[in-house]
Amino acid sequence: MRIDFTKPTKTILAGRAGYQCSHPDCDMITIGPGDKYDQLSSVGEAAHIYSAAENGPRGQDGLDEEDLKSVNNGIWMCKTHARLIDTNKGDGFSATQLISWKQLHEEAIKRKQGRIHRNIGWASRIRIINSPVFKDDTEINLGKVTLIESSKNGAGKTAICEWLSVLGSEQSPQRWIPSRKSDTRYSINTFMPEKHEVNVSIESDRYKIDIDGVDSPFCGLPFKTFFFNSDIFKVEGKQDMKESEYLCQALDVDIFTLVKLFNRVGLSEYSFIKKVALNEESCDLNDVECTIKGRDFSLVFNGLSGGESNALQFELLIAKIQAYAEYSPLILFIESAETSFDNQMISHYLDFMNSSEVSFQTVVTSLSGSIRKPSIGIAHFILNGEHSNVEVSQV
Repeated sequence: MRIDFTKPTKTILAGRAGYQCSHPDCDMITIGPGDKYDQLSSVGEAAHIYSAAENGPRGQDGLDEEDLKSVNNGIWMCKTHARLIDTNKGDGFSATQLISWKQLHEEAIKRKQGRIHRNIGWASRIRIINSPVFKDDTEINLGKVTLIESSKNGAGKTAICEWLSVLGSEQSPQRWIPSRKSDTRYSINTFMPEKHEVNVSIESDRYKIDIDGVDSPFCGLPFKTFFFNSDIFKVEGKQDMKESEYLCQALDVDIFTLVKLFNRVGLSEYSFIKKVALNEESCDLNDVECTIKGRDFSLVFNGLSGGESNALQFELLIAKIQAYAEYSPLILFIESAETSFDNQMISHYLDFMNSSEVSFQTVVTSLSGSIRKPSIGIAHFILNGEHSNVEVSQV
């Protein structure tokens, strides 16, 4: 049985795409004047990301009927590219790739409307040509949120994050120079929205990076990267500080910026926090008041449980990162084993960062099975093997 989109869903997909093909190499406008003065000509299609039929291209990933016919599972394309992505059972066009195209294209339409003014950017793929860790010619197609798991540590999760972090950085992946046992070469493909390819080569103690074949001292693309782990919130002398002073140091902001970040927390449906505010009249160290959703009373920051405290600090960090992402492409790296979050909280925030409320990409690393099955649109990879023979498989 084929599960097709409804007419309203097709209209939404077409409108969100600005009636343009979402393929990054295509700028075709899919609607225009017909042969007669009162007719329209349409050359667009609402294509399925996960298949409309059980044995169709890219499969159905265990989705139910409502998910398969939802806006989340559709991408607007010209007829030519709609057919291309479904040839050979979708080989070469993964669901993750199509979702990335869709999100990138919709961001471009927002910019053309004047709704956003930031540089549009997306890291779409890392190809590991050779390395001391992975099998040669290993590829990972990145989504808005990418979950990378392995059955044990040392399988290369951190390596992928470190190699990606050269984007927009003046730093080299220093932990890999000089090269270990074998040379390291990899490339990163980005859309800005034009295509760019960043090539990195480490041979013995020689480090080389080029952009589109042009040698460069570092990657000057306008990307930012952030690493999140529990060390971010470790501040010496915390017990003797005002709560606001501690948060300022942990987030590396001043008090005026902290208050502005307070105002951004609690606005999302995914937020655990209802409200956070500075109590300027407080005479003791407890000067930050927080209300958790579902409660009608507030607590001081130091009165929160461990999980509630983690949630507040993380949501403040997200508010800060989102402010950067409003003007520059950005990737957040989260090593779940290095955080204080439980698995339920990590799964919840994965959905948050995959939502339209967040405009940056996220790469999360974890041990296999510690996080529930990701929701639609989250790229999910498993690393198997060890040493120089690690294989990457997409779930």
